[in-house]
Amino acid sequence: MKRWLRFTPIFALLAFSLLIAGCRSASQVDEPAVADRDGLVQMGPWTPTMLETEVAGEDPIEGFNRSMFWVTDSLMDYVARPAGWVYCSIFPRPAIEVIDRVCLNLEYPARLMSTLGRAEWRGAWDETVRFMVNTSIGMGGMFDPAGEWWGFYSTESDFGQMFAAWGIGPGCTLVLPLCAQTNVRDVVGWVFDVAFDAKTYIPFAGSASAINRMVVAQDVFRTVVEGSPDRYKSFRELAALRRQLQLRMAFYRAKNAYAKDRGDVNCGRIDLPQPDDVDQPAPKPVGVSGQWLPTPEFMSRGTMVDTTRFVYFKPQQSRDYWYMRLSIFNRDFVEQMSRRHVKLGEGNPGCEYGFWSAPETAAGNAARPERLAIVMPGVGGSFDSNSTLALCERFNLAGYKVVSVDSAFSWRFMREAGNYELPGFVPDDVRKIRTLLAAIVAELKSQKLIESPEITLAGYSLGGVHALHIAAAEEKSDTLGIAQYVAIAPPVDLLGALSTIDKLGEVSTNWTRDEAVENLIDAGGVLMTEMVKPVPPYRNGSALVMPQWYRPRFTEDQASYLSALSLSMSIRGVVFRYHMNTPLPLLKGDGSWSQRNRLYDEIDKLSFGDYVDKILIPQQYPGRTRAELAKACSLRSIASTLAKNPKIRVIHTWDDFLLSGNDRDFLDRTLGGKLLWVQHGGHLGNLYLDSVQCAAVGE
Repeated sequence: MKRWLRFTPIFALLAFSLLIAGCRSASQVDEPAVADRDGLVQMGPWTPTMLETEVAGEDPIEGFNRSMFWVTDSLMDYVARPAGWVYCSIFPRPAIEVIDRVCLNLEYPARLMSTLGRAEWRGAWDETVRFMVNTSIGMGGMFDPAGEWWGFYSTESDFGQMFAAWGIGPGCTLVLPLCAQTNVRDVVGWVFDVAFDAKTYIPFAGSASAINRMVVAQDVFRTVVEGSPDRYKSFRELAALRRQLQLRMAFYRAKNAYAKDRGDVNCGRIDLPQPDDVDQPAPKPVGVSGQWLPTPEFMSRGTMVDTTRFVYFKPQQSRDYWYMRLSIFNRDFVEQMSRRHVKLGEGNPGCEYGFWSAPETAAGNAARPERLAIVMPGVGGSFDSNSTLALCERFNLAGYKVVSVDSAFSWRFMREAGNYELPGFVPDDVRKIRTLLAAIVAELKSQKLIESPEITLAGYSLGGVHALHIAAAEEKSDTLGIAQYVAIAPPVDLLGALSTIDKLGEVSTNWTRDEAVENLIDAGGVLMTEMVKPVPPYRNGSALVMPQWYRPRFTEDQASYLSALSLSMSIRGVVFRYHMNTPLPLLKGDGSWSQRNRLYDEIDKLSFGDYVDKILIPQQYPGRTRAELAKACSLRSIASTLAKNPKIRVIHTWDDFLLSGNDRDFLDRTLGGKLLWVQHGGHLGNLYLDSVQCAAVGE
C-alpha cells in the first residue's frame, strides 16, 4: 500500500497538468486546417505535412523536440545498437521473444484498466482471457496460446488512449528521450501505465524489460529513420499515424477481422483459394508482337488497387528464426549485405552501396560462372530499401553476385554522387550513374571480390529508364562491359508519367478535413497491416496464388492517393536537402532547427510539374523548356537502341497506369520479342509473383 501512496502526489500533479497543459478538446481538434469560404472543403490536395498536423497537432516547441529526438537517435545508434549486438548474440530470438511475452503479460492491469476506462468491454474481456490462459497454459506468459490457438489478441490499450476517449486532446507535440509517446496527453498517460504495470513492483523486472525492448525496438527504429533526409520528421509522421491507429484499436480489430474472414485464428498460415476463385487467363491481345504472360493467380481488382500490392515485394530471407538482426549469427539476407563506400574524386563525398557475394555452391555441383547483377531502384529508392533488397535477393538466389545502388532521383545520390546537382534530367543522371558504376566495379576488382564477371544491369520504374538510357550511352562508349540490360516497368514518357502522378494526388482536393483524416488513417492501417504479412515463398516458377482475404483493402481513391504520395515524397527529400545547401528563392522557410515544419509545408505543396518548371529548369537548365527536357528523357529518344540492341530485355504490365495507349504501341512495335507483357499488376504491383521474378532474372 505504501508503494501506491507514494505515487499520489505525482498522480495529482500529472492529472492537473493534463487539464491545463494546452491540450485541445475534441471539438477544437476537429477544426479544418485550411478550408474554403464555407469552411467545408480543403482547397488543393492534402499534403503530408497538413495531414501530419491534423493527426498529431501543432509542434510549437519543435526545437526542443528535435533536440530530445537527437538524444534518442544518438542513444539508439551508439548505445542500443552495440549493446544489442552483444545481447542478441548471447540470447537467441526465441529467448528474447519469451521475455517480451512475459513482460506483455505482466502489463495486464494497465491494459485492463484502460480498456474499462474507455468502455471497450470486448477488449477488456479479451485481455482478461489472455492473461488467464497465458499465465496458466502459457507458463506465466512465456507462450501465447490465447492468441495462437484461440484468437484472443492484445488490444495494445493504454491510459493515453483512455484519456483520448474521454475527450482530452493531445496537446502539443512533446518528445522525450527514449520515450515512445509524442504528445503531452500520452506522456502523462505513460506515467499511469507505469504505475499500473506489475513489473514496476517486481525487483529488476522493469530493467530487464527495458533492456529487452530497447534492443527489439532498435531494429524497428532504424527501419523508420534510416535513409531519411530528416529523421525527426519521419519519426513524428509515422509515430502520429501509428498512434491514431492505436486510438482506434486498428491492429487489434484487423487481427480479429482477418481471423473471421479466413475461418480460423492462425494469421500466420496461408490457405490457397479454390480453383473457382482464380481468374481465367487472358489470351494475348490481337496484334501484340511482344511475349505474353497471363496471371490468373493475380486476381486483379483494378489498376490502382493492384499497384498497392507492391508492398508484398520484399526479401523473404528476412527473419532468421534463431537470431535477431543485431546478432553476429543472424543469416538474414539484409544482414549478409556488405555496406561499401566508393569515392568519386577529390572533394566528392562518395557513395554507399550494397554488395552480396554469390551463394556457396553445394558440394558435388558444378561451379557457377561468375555473374554480377547491378540493381537500380525507382524514383526516391535507396540501395537498402525493401523493394531493392527483394530484387537483389532473387538475383542472388539465381547465383549472381549483386550490387545495389541508390536511385539517381534521391537526396542521398544528389548529395553523394551529384555534388548537389538537381536530379531529373535523364541524360545527366545517366552520366553520373555510369561514373558511379565504373568506380564500383573497379573497387570490387581491386578488393578481389569480383574478377571478370558477366554483368547484368537491372532497374525497375525510373531505374528501368536509366538502364535503357545507359544501354544507349554504352553503344557510343563501352565503359562498363554490360552483357544484358533488364528494365522492369519503365515509363516511356517520363515527364508525362510524373504529370499522371500529380493528377492522382488531386483525388484528395475535395476531401473535407474529416474525410482526409479518415482516409489517411484507414489507408495507413491497411498499409501497415499488409507490410508485415508473410508472403508465400518462391515456387520455382509455378503460380503463386494469394487468397481473397490476403489482398489490400484499399478503395480506389485511397490507392490513387497512396500511390501518388509514395512517389512524390522523393521530391521532399531532394528539395529539402538542396535548399539547405543552396537556398531556393521559391521557398520562404529557411529550414531553421526550430521552425522546419513551415519549410516542409511549402515543399510538400510542390508537384513534379512544379519541380521541373520552378526548380530544375531555373536552377540548372535556364533557357530550356519542359518540352526539350521531356524529349531527351523519353524512351522514344533512344528508339534505335531499343530496336537493335540484342542485350535488352523489358518486362512491362499491360495495364500500367503510367503507360498511354500510344506508349504501349511504341514499346510493342519497337521491342518485339524482347518485350514481355504481364497481364495484370498496375505499376509494379505484380513483382511479388514468382513468374514475374523468374522472367526478370531470366530463369
